[in-house]
Amino acid sequence: MNELKWILPSSVSRELAADEMKEWAKSGILTPFNFLSAKELQKLKGIYVPYLLYSCEMEGQIFGCGKKKVKQITSNEVMVRIEEYDIDKKAEASYENIPVCVSKTIEAAEMEVPGTFDFSRLKPFEEKYLKDFSLEGEKAGEVGAAALAARCDAEAEKLRKRLKKDFANQMKQAAAEDYDELSAEAESADILKERAICAYLPIWIYKYQYLGKQHTVIMNGENGEVSGKLPKSIGKTIALFVIAAAVVFFAAMVLGGGLI
Repeated sequence: MNELKWILPSSVSRELAADEMKEWAKSGILTPFNFLSAKELQKLKGIYVPYLLYSCEMEGQIFGCGKKKVKQITSNEVMVRIEEYDIDKKAEASYENIPVCVSKTIEAAEMEVPGTFDFSRLKPFEEKYLKDFSLEGEKAGEVGAAALAARCDAEAEKLRKRLKKDFANQMKQAAAEDYDELSAEAESADILKERAICAYLPIWIYKYQYLGKQHTVIMNGENGEVSGKLPKSIGKTIALFVIAAAVVFFAAMVLGGGLI
């Protein structure tokens, strides 16, 4: 693990984040009136969330036997001949900055941040980038740094195993496309080069409590994209139902000749 921490400076101020969320909320005609009100928006929180960014180059090889069915049509019958082929294929793959959330306090479901981040804008960590933001759930000093490094190392090991497994399966699938039947005798998937760093990525998070249920809205702190589920106001829902029922009743009366 590269001990130097990195940070992706936010491009979205608190004011812009509030305006973008208000614009996004306009899509919900049943949204409660006080959702994203000035008072509620005081709960809008800017945080830098720690992520593992993992990059690697991989090489793999698969050995086995492939079989093809070849039809031979004669005047009297159709015969099927099985042809066998030795398989020895190599493959390469590279992955760049796979992000894995290593937060210890935020649920993974909450961290489905919309959009993507431009990792070319990463900077060595400096506190000057923390205006309007806080570091999510991190202890200061060597203890906090060691705990964060340990979580990044653990996630990197999980990711290595998953990438190797997925890469081996991809090689099998690619080889199987050329044959009717494939028997893989052996395969290998190795990581040649890797780079794992810890980087703080910016998000704006807004939590709204409505009828005992918490609604979470996440904004990408770099590009301003928003994701979340808008709450539905019971009052607005009832009002909309009454209006719709009245319109249907009025239309039925007119069409049925009940009104002149």
